[in-house]
Amino acid sequence: MADTVTLLTLRTKVRTRGEFLDPFVTDTELTGYVNDSIAELYDELLKLDPSRYRTASSNIAVVSGTGSYDISSAAATFYQLLGVEVADSRSSTGWVNLDRYNFDERNDYELLTEKTDARYELRGGYLYLHPVPTWSANVRLIFIPVPVALSADGDTWDSVNKWTEWVVLDCLVKCAHKEGSVHSADRWEKRRDRKLMSIMGIAEVDQGQPKTRVDVYRHRGLAGRRYRRWD
Repeated sequence: MADTVTLLTLRTKVRTRGEFLDPFVTDTELTGYVNDSIAELYDELLKLDPSRYRTASSNIAVVSGTGSYDISSAAATFYQLLGVEVADSRSSTGWVNLDRYNFDERNDYELLTEKTDARYELRGGYLYLHPVPTWSANVRLIFIPVPVALSADGDTWDSVNKWTEWVVLDCLVKCAHKEGSVHSADRWEKRRDRKLMSIMGIAEVDQGQPKTRVDVYRHRGLAGRRYRRWD
């Protein structure tokens, strides 16, 4: 499903459509517009289906007595978290999902010593484990990475199905605003918005089945772990 396009091609399309020539809009400035527009479309697609860009994971070595870990050091491309799991040999997969920390239950966790009962929290760029671990093991973050920024003319972006049109139109809006042309900006915005509606209408990757639901009654498969029901 790849339909790659180069940064140079994207810039050329914008200049051809809008006649925004250098030096009014420099290549450096237009490259920034292109990357901003790609990032905006990336966010829109994440709203529709976060799993579309679920391509990254990273391990953090948890040390007994240390409760916070810098995410940027472990996962430089981290953007949005999808799950946290801890290594456990009793699991058939070698990993057990951790539950998210609930501040209202902050005093309920203090006597928990089993690593699989730990709670995780993201705060200020750090991963916090509650209570502070008295154990050591790998914890794995499963996450959505930031979109890769284009810098060289030959760098490519996967436009999937000619979605370059939205990026080009969004860049034309930015260029028109710089020019101070309200009429042109409004014209490009209308076309861009129609294109986004079209993309969002067909961007669902899997049309075969509905999205899954979490079975709140499932047993985690580890001896001694509690059944949980989340209402």
